[in-house]
Amino acid sequence: MAAKLDYWSKREVSRLARLRNEGMEIEDIARELLRTPCAVRAKLTSLGLTEVKGDGVRWSTEEDNRLMTYRKKNYSVEWIAQQLRRTPMAILGRLEKLRSPTRLAFDRSRQKSVRECLCCRQIFRSSGPGNRLCQNCRSQSLTRFDMPAQVMR
Repeated sequence: MAAKLDYWSKREVSRLARLRNEGMEIEDIARELLRTPCAVRAKLTSLGLTEVKGDGVRWSTEEDNRLMTYRKKNYSVEWIAQQLRRTPMAILGRLEKLRSPTRLAFDRSRQKSVRECLCCRQIFRSSGPGNRLCQNCRSQSLTRFDMPAQVMR
């Protein structure tokens, strides 16, 4: 992709805001405007349209409201993640931060944390910091040589 090296014009800024408000992904906006995704994220942040946090985007009030509505209706975390274009771990983290009484009905006395399985990437309830594989993967008696290469890094 040929990226521009000049300043943003008023026309580009208004087009950027319109495309983002229409729900277009940052990578698609970058292609449309002939900018890098990094430049698009930076401009959105400087305009206050979105703020970068880690490798994602901060939650808007509208997203928080939608998340809480979906959770109260007992939709699955995976389904909510698809609807909000977030990862299941982002959904779980946000529910934890909002301290939703309906978040997942976990009993803290029995449950240490919610984790992503290192082998199959499924979300599961961990019994503690040493428990990194879901029940299904543990039942298969996997050794470290059977796990995907990216896990062993």
